[in-house]
Amino acid sequence: MKKVDLSLAGNYLHESDGLDELEKLLMSDDSFSITSMSCAMSALFGRIGNVLDIDKAIYDQLSNTNKFYLVRGAFPDREQELRAFILERFYKFVS
Repeated sequence: MKKVDLSLAGNYLHESDGLDELEKLLMSDDSFSITSMSCAMSALFGRIGNVLDIDKAIYDQLSNTNKFYLVRGAFPDREQELRAFILERFYKFVS
């Protein structure tokens, strides 16, 4: 399996931010949060797309929650890194 770089790209995630907040944000129903999470998930696909065996057009049709579960299933040993990356990208888009 190829290496996947999930290093954080900015200073948008802080130690005090709980990684368990991701579930609430994934299930948010306001359009701004949905759009921001979609941007975060698109950034995630940019990092992992060459490793996943899924076409981007199909990935884009999934809900944000299903995208997270798909990626978490593909990288079960890196769940905390995935959560941190997604939250960091989400916070970047909302700031």
